[in-house]
Amino acid sequence: GEPKSRIVLVHGWTGSHKVWLSTAEWLQRCGHDVLLLDLLGWAASNTADNANALLSAPLYAKQLRHCIERVGWGHHTIVLCGKSLGAAVSQHYSLEHHSHVGKLILLCPAGASERSLIMLPNIASLL
Repeated sequence: GEPKSRIVLVHGWTGSHKVWLSTAEWLQRCGHDVLLLDLLGWAASNTADNANALLSAPLYAKQLRHCIERVGWGHHTIVLCGKSLGAAVSQHYSLEHHSHVGKLILLCPAGASERSLIMLPNIASLL
């Protein structure tokens, strides 16, 4: 059947998907689908196709979109949770794909901008 929700968990600086494993297992036991990934240049992921590419929140947000589409969630509403650098990536993703993000959770949002949060439409419905 349908999951309660589709949750994407984005790791922080120097992290990997492994920081979310116990959380993901618990969420799955509660009936949610969970997507974990390693951001470009971290853990098991490769660097960007262009070795000189600037690894940035916008680039990571594009990677995130690609992963979401690849698992077939491209037309579903998601819960997006990011920690540290992952929070900045999640924030940037939400600005680009706000109609696709049902809830946004920012944990220790290093690099996240208050100005960008103000620009999010219907921010109250995302939090």
